[in-house]
Amino acid sequence: IEILKQGQNEYYYGGGVQNGHFSHKGEKITIKTDGITGADGVLAAVPFFWTNAGFAELRNTTATGHYDFGRQNSQLTILSHRTPVFDSYYIIGNSPQELLSSFYYLTGKPFMLPNYALSFGHLGNFLDGSWQEAESKGHEAVRFEDNRYYSRKAESGARLPSLNGEKDYQFSARAMLDRYQRWGFPLSWIIPNYESQTAAKPDDFAAFASYAQSRNCHPGFWSEKGQPLAQHSEFAAVDDPSSDLTAVNSDLAKENPKAKPLTLVRDSLLPCQSQAALAFGDVSGDWSSIKTQISTLLGAGLSGLPFIGAAAGGKFGQENAQVAVRDLEWKAFTPLFFVIDDQSPLSKTPFAFNNKVSRIMKAYLGLREQLKPYLYALSRQAQDGLPLVRPLLMAFPHEQVGYGRDFADEFMLGDQLLIAPIVNGKSDNQGMSIRDRIYLPDKQTVWIDLFTGDRLMGGRVYNRRKYPLWQLPVFVRGGSCFDLGERRFVLYPQGDATIS
Repeated sequence: IEILKQGQNEYYYGGGVQNGHFSHKGEKITIKTDGITGADGVLAAVPFFWTNAGFAELRNTTATGHYDFGRQNSQLTILSHRTPVFDSYYIIGNSPQELLSSFYYLTGKPFMLPNYALSFGHLGNFLDGSWQEAESKGHEAVRFEDNRYYSRKAESGARLPSLNGEKDYQFSARAMLDRYQRWGFPLSWIIPNYESQTAAKPDDFAAFASYAQSRNCHPGFWSEKGQPLAQHSEFAAVDDPSSDLTAVNSDLAKENPKAKPLTLVRDSLLPCQSQAALAFGDVSGDWSSIKTQISTLLGAGLSGLPFIGAAAGGKFGQENAQVAVRDLEWKAFTPLFFVIDDQSPLSKTPFAFNNKVSRIMKAYLGLREQLKPYLYALSRQAQDGLPLVRPLLMAFPHEQVGYGRDFADEFMLGDQLLIAPIVNGKSDNQGMSIRDRIYLPDKQTVWIDLFTGDRLMGGRVYNRRKYPLWQLPVFVRGGSCFDLGERRFVLYPQGDATIS
């Protein structure tokens, strides 16, 4: 047990992926990975914390810990690990970036994502379960190419999914690739056997991988319980938090010697930023989970895990099309952007609803492609201690309001974009979403609405802002410049601004 004196204006961050939390003053967190994706669960525990007082601690242990940042006594921080050995690194720094950079010196820098991983991806189950023809066009029914509606059933049936259409082609992974192309949606990567009960035959996966590559889509392989990597896999996803990630990346490097290896995990027992990215989907597609996930991603970045993403629309359940749209919109501005499909009765694809909804989702996938140069630059900054998704305190350290949880439902993507997701179903009589408590920092800054060009002064809280379904509250910081690639730039001039 270690006891520290807590300053009145001292705030604490870290601990890993503490779901629903990023600023821990007055709270107690557990340093133990439990694999729970809902509020208060811990997807990836990291025995590391830092404070705005200018220091951090990294405990060299895998033992369960409890960090009390003033819940029991507001003047004390009480840190404990159930281990007989006290082994701790103390890190001194003048900024969050310095502290995180020093943390990486001890544990390894975040790896650079391959370019394709910054685009939209799909994880789908094509190896178990079955499709039954639906009796009605209900919310759980999916319309297929034969103009009939089908729903996913757990029990076996006549229409089974497959990788290459060995059974019914329209239920295959190949058909899903064709579907994305037919609807005009850019799909960059796919894992076709998510949580399979039956391993795919190597030749089947090789055939699918070749087909995916012919469609400019990168195929990945989901490895369960140490299952060896399939040939022709460009990246891998593993479900066992104790997996040897070094061995997985080594196999990927052998399979693709000219490509950057990419391994995805959904939880972790150790700091994994140098070897893997966190991609999870066991969240429900409802309003309450959106707010939880925003804080989760913020906390992950402040714990040294900058590459993280949650499935758009979640994996289970989904209230309605409005929630699906709003969830996909804000996740277009997160490090990993993807859906997990065929794990619940409801389809999670971006073309599962009507044409109006599909057009909105297609527009955000297109916007994501335009942001790729910016995201790639942020990925490089992440190696030096600057997460992609950042709380207000990192961009505006002199504003104390950003250190706590008052505005935990908004975030910065880098230093140039502020995103304030729609987090509830509050709307007016015309169906416009109403967003309260949008805080735009710094009274010297002009913020420009990304979609309308409206200019708003910083240093203020804005209430009852109305947004149609297609518009997400996104604001560009005055003085920003975006490189869209191919010598195309978008400038938002304000005063004297320099972009490097």
